[in-house]
Amino acid sequence: MAESASSSSSAVYPPQQNQEKYDVFLSFRGEDTRDKFTSHLYDALHHGKKIYTYMDLGLDKGDEIWPALVTAIRQSKLSIIIFSENYASSSWCLDELLYIIDCMRTNGQFVIPVFYDIDPSHVRKQEGSFAAAFAQHELRFKDKESKEKVNQWRAALEEVANLCGWDSTVTRPDSRLVKAIVEDIMWKLNSISPSDHHLEGLVGIDKRYQQIKSLLCIGCPDVRIVGLLGMGGIGKTTIARVLFQLLSSQFESSYFLKGVREKSEKGELDYWRKELLSALLEDNNLNMSNSYIESDFVRRRLQRKRVLVVFDDVDKPKQFESLVKVHDLFGPGSRIIVTTRDEHVLNNIEAHIQRVEELSDDEAFQLLHLNAFRTRSPATDYSELSRRVVDYAKGIPLALEIMGSFLSDKSIQEWESALRKMKTTSNQDIHNVLRISYDRLDQKEKDLFLDIACFFKGEDVNNVQKVLDGCDFYVDIGLKILKQKSLITIENNLLQMHDLIQEMGWEIVRQECLKEPGSRSRLWIAEDVYHVLKNNTGTKTVEGLYLDVNNIGEVELCSSIFSNMYNLRLLKIYNHRAGNCIQNCKVCLPQGLEHLPDNLRYLFWEGYPLKSLPSKFCPEKLLELSMTHSQLEQLWDGVQNFRNLRKIDLSYSVHLTQIPNLSLASSLVSINLEKCTSLLELPSYFQHLNNVTYLNIRYCSNLKILSEIPRNIEYLDLCGTGVEELPPSFSDLYKLRVLDLGKFAGLENFLGSTFKPMSLNHLTFLDKFYPEIEPLDLSTTYIRALPSSIKHLSSLIQLDLQQSPLDCLRFLNFSEIDSIGDLQSPYLEDTEITELVPTNVYRLEWFLPSRCLKLSKLPLLDSLCSLCTLDLSYCARLVIPDCIGCLSSLQSLNLSGSSIKSIPASIKQLCKLNSLNISNCRSLKSLPDELPWFLQQLEASGCTSLEKVPSLSAALKRGWDRTKVHGIKPSEDFIFFNCPKLNENAKNNIMEDSQLRILRIATLAKIRPVNVGSYPSGSARVSICCPGSEIPRQFNNQNVASSTYINCPPEWFNTNLLGFAVCAAVEFNECFSDDENFLSRHSPFESQFETGVNGESYKFDHTLLDWDGCSIVPKGKIRVEKSNYLFLWYHYCKTHSYNGMTDVKFDLKPLMIEHDYINLCNVKKYGIRPLYAQDAKDVFNQDVFEASASEAVISNDEDRSEMPWIKTLSRKINFFDR
Repeated sequence: MAESASSSSSAVYPPQQNQEKYDVFLSFRGEDTRDKFTSHLYDALHHGKKIYTYMDLGLDKGDEIWPALVTAIRQSKLSIIIFSENYASSSWCLDELLYIIDCMRTNGQFVIPVFYDIDPSHVRKQEGSFAAAFAQHELRFKDKESKEKVNQWRAALEEVANLCGWDSTVTRPDSRLVKAIVEDIMWKLNSISPSDHHLEGLVGIDKRYQQIKSLLCIGCPDVRIVGLLGMGGIGKTTIARVLFQLLSSQFESSYFLKGVREKSEKGELDYWRKELLSALLEDNNLNMSNSYIESDFVRRRLQRKRVLVVFDDVDKPKQFESLVKVHDLFGPGSRIIVTTRDEHVLNNIEAHIQRVEELSDDEAFQLLHLNAFRTRSPATDYSELSRRVVDYAKGIPLALEIMGSFLSDKSIQEWESALRKMKTTSNQDIHNVLRISYDRLDQKEKDLFLDIACFFKGEDVNNVQKVLDGCDFYVDIGLKILKQKSLITIENNLLQMHDLIQEMGWEIVRQECLKEPGSRSRLWIAEDVYHVLKNNTGTKTVEGLYLDVNNIGEVELCSSIFSNMYNLRLLKIYNHRAGNCIQNCKVCLPQGLEHLPDNLRYLFWEGYPLKSLPSKFCPEKLLELSMTHSQLEQLWDGVQNFRNLRKIDLSYSVHLTQIPNLSLASSLVSINLEKCTSLLELPSYFQHLNNVTYLNIRYCSNLKILSEIPRNIEYLDLCGTGVEELPPSFSDLYKLRVLDLGKFAGLENFLGSTFKPMSLNHLTFLDKFYPEIEPLDLSTTYIRALPSSIKHLSSLIQLDLQQSPLDCLRFLNFSEIDSIGDLQSPYLEDTEITELVPTNVYRLEWFLPSRCLKLSKLPLLDSLCSLCTLDLSYCARLVIPDCIGCLSSLQSLNLSGSSIKSIPASIKQLCKLNSLNISNCRSLKSLPDELPWFLQQLEASGCTSLEKVPSLSAALKRGWDRTKVHGIKPSEDFIFFNCPKLNENAKNNIMEDSQLRILRIATLAKIRPVNVGSYPSGSARVSICCPGSEIPRQFNNQNVASSTYINCPPEWFNTNLLGFAVCAAVEFNECFSDDENFLSRHSPFESQFETGVNGESYKFDHTLLDWDGCSIVPKGKIRVEKSNYLFLWYHYCKTHSYNGMTDVKFDLKPLMIEHDYINLCNVKKYGIRPLYAQDAKDVFNQDVFEASASEAVISNDEDRSEMPWIKTLSRKINFFDR
């Protein structure tokens, strides 16, 4: 690289202070190429692409490489070695070569050889001028050490000459060669991960950069537009800037135009359009008239340029059009990146869309810590406080940066104060950014947005649409606009909204009147609603009022409570915890109710306390009326104009004696009168309600007379009614799709004299109105035969024949029913069936012939490729076929109460099997040596002959990798109650597996908190039971008393806490019961944490035997022997509940039921152990990494750093191991 001329070396474009590396190092023989090819290459990199390049401008002559060169090579990402005629004659160049190769091997540095006017084989084999040069070196270097160096040079030349490079004799002329090398360099530099040196201070950017770079398809000849879509503050501009910085060198010209929306509002787009094109053409002398873009000359120049342009924050398609005019303005291979909150913009300009997602929890922690502590890992004292900030920000970078900067250098007390303030006062800086999208809406769109934010988040979009359509909001287009502007999303048909955007909506409403809630447009906070109702401060401003009475005390309303709220559109009073049992209504009207606002569109009043609605109420605008569990006897006297009413729900109104006159309700679609037990008849005008498609009179037990049914009915539920005779027009219900006749006592008089109990085949009318039926429920009826017309049910998906005395069920051959290939769920429980031949039911998903005592033969299992659930419980004669492993989709298998003696070994092939029930299989002696790794529920109670249970540890460890962990459910149940013959090896296997299962679910609870939170019990759950009395030694904090105190180190509660594993040794007393749910109701225990500081306590309940008695306990008297059992369970905790605890009391005691403590069992002793992320890491490192390559949980090419449950914890605090 150097020659005899002496001068200094320098680097062009010296790195910024925080950037120490060069992009390219040029190694060359100065006398051969410095003033020719190398200078051209350097200039192309320097001026053309702005790539930091190190080129020797002449170092002093010497025998050793100067430290400056060594440093430059080491700090470069890529080295270009330009071999020329006299390259090998310079020992300096050859030493550079050695050092470059060393960096290539140790640091992964890119090396590109260029053979300039020399044959590559001469370099590789040291022939020609290279042979002459080495002859001179061998004469000069004769000692042993020097000869070794010469050999190293030879080996280095051979190695580099074998790399992919460029040959000047092939790629000609020099200008073309330079261009090709520059493009090669750019590709290689861009393949280097940007997160190391370009992106200091940014979090989560590398993954997003790679996603969008892939979408850009750089190198393809088309002109491509890529849009970054997302809500304000999500990081669109940051990502676009990173893309611009890292990719611009690959284009001939580039430009980043920030803040297009703001520039448009100021009327500056014409000016910036000129600036854009001047920069792209690198021409400040363009004609600056408004029409210059139309100049053919300018257009042709632009169309010959491959450019990269970023338009940031575009909120209208016209803005893009003003800047670009036409899409083909730029040359082939050009890329345009647009950031926006509005999907409509991107659709209009035909962009490829990439939605920018929120940060993960791990990324959010890092970003918060960088802004608050200038480090990615703060002191443990702040861990729980950080978690609360992350929970508030919900992955929005802007919120994390603002909160982190605000909390920087603050004490723990100041953090606590700020977090308390967050609950009542919104952060204005965050909302100012988020509100930009809201401010661009028109008034109706704003009203729709605020309704969703205050009332409808998480609701079914179709139901919301029906309610709000009558409010003149143009809901269809309104929802589309809100979605396009990233203010809402629709997931699984539910309206969703980011928490911070919802909070922004709440704040907008709060700002309408800070002091008096009754002067705001929407009321949804229980305290505010209680204040308004109690003090009667409602005004005409109020448009919506939602009250969850579970959150207030009892309140008495005056009779004129709604007189001033005459613009009220939406009224909902409910108790979200009551379910189907409203014991008392907390909203009382001792003086009655004078009137309701005539402007109401939606009236939902659960537990309405009066016998009728106000006589002055005019419901002309009402769309939906729901008054479940009410005290209504009648709605009102006379006829009301219900012309807009679409849905009426009076279910569980047990005092309702008559239906209001709905004859004018021409829009009515749905009527629900379930369990209106005082209702005697339906009015005759029902037959004229031609738009009604849903009628539910389930369990209207005193309803004897059923008049004509609306002819367009699609759903009809007559289960449990007292109707004795159906009207003649029943046979004309051509649109009927769902019919429930369960416990329908009047079926014997079905169609009067036309129907006789033993002659259902005579019901030819089924051909007329049943073809569209999807589910058909004939369970618990008195029918004894199926009609031949069942073969015409081409849409049948579900067939329920449970407890039906059908004679035809002794041999049910589905293969004769050609039209029901889509049948998914036949329910055959408690029937007389003996054999099944469903050869053509290839879509069967549920197969439930439980308690079919005569069933002896199953169909060919290989035809049931879609079967997910198979229930063969209490099929006493049935033998399980060996080929059961062919049911590749099976997830749940119930063999309880059967007479099986063994389970086929092929069960291990059921890779999706999650639940296996073998309870009360009294002849079963052992389980197979291998069970599916995915198995999470194994119920084996009452297997009185069971002796052997295999260890499933190997299968569990194979399921530890990230992909599989994300596929499991947050619960594990392995119950071996009343298995007296289990040997010691079986018990040890169960206990060993149990601890791994607890750790697996604890880990899942850590990495999937949202899914865990959606679990019905509100948390992750593990429940293990097996015979035994000795608590495993891992539970070192053991006690024989009912409670114990734990002295905790100050840092034991932190974000790495996964929860607690609890083990209890329980003695059961001998008892008997006829109640099949006796065990599940009489073995709950309550665990309680209590601090020694301020006496705060946190409770959680656990049922030791949480069984579904109907499926596992045989009918008849239950006997529990006196015996000892070990119960293990897991308590998931959100650590902020325990923040600050130092002295903790743990108490395990029976739970009081019906004012009395249970006495079925006694806790003899117990142990408790906290679980940390390090526990998972220890198991992973110790066991899984030692597995063979074929069983390894993580493959060599998988990035372990992406496994948050491995990298979360830096150390383990285990105060139980002492």
